Amino acid sequence: MSRTILTPLRLPEEYIKKADSMLEAFAADPEVNAVGRVTRASVLRMAIAKGLKSMEFAYAPRPKTKSSNGRRR
Repeated sequence: MSRTILTPLRLPEEYIKKADSMLEAFAADPEVNAVGRVTRASVLRMAIAKGLKSMEFAYAPRPKTKSSNGRRR
């Protein structure tokens, strides 16, 4: 994993409750558990990572392609 940076942020109580409700399921997953202790923070990190990956796919700039007349679109 790359260098970590502490980023305090406020989250709606609903997000915290959802993360807490997933702790037991995360702890039962051998792949997740192999990484280390399962905490609320690890659940939120995973949610952020998956969400960013999804957003990156949806919103990343697309490379410009050449049109049939040779100009870039």
